Amino acid sequence: MTAITYSEALPAVQGSINALFNPDQPIEPDTALNALGVDDLSGLELAAYLEDRFGVEVNVAPVGASTVKDLAEELVKATANA
Repeated sequence: MTAITYSEALPAVQGSINALFNPDQPIEPDTALNALGVDDLSGLELAAYLEDRFGVEVNVAPVGASTVKDLAEELVKATANA
């Protein structure tokens, strides 16, 4: 896997959240994952989805302290270190 940029990671994370959870609100970068219905268990599902898609392990926990932006940044770091 080649490293991806934040501008590539953000829409990938937003699309993944939409595909898995179809939240009732817009998926903005500063939105907390738990506000989109992502809890600890579904956070593991999201991490597995991203791992399957990008071939890297992504840390989603703790969900309550994470935003969409945080997860996109984590994805950038993970692909840079792969």
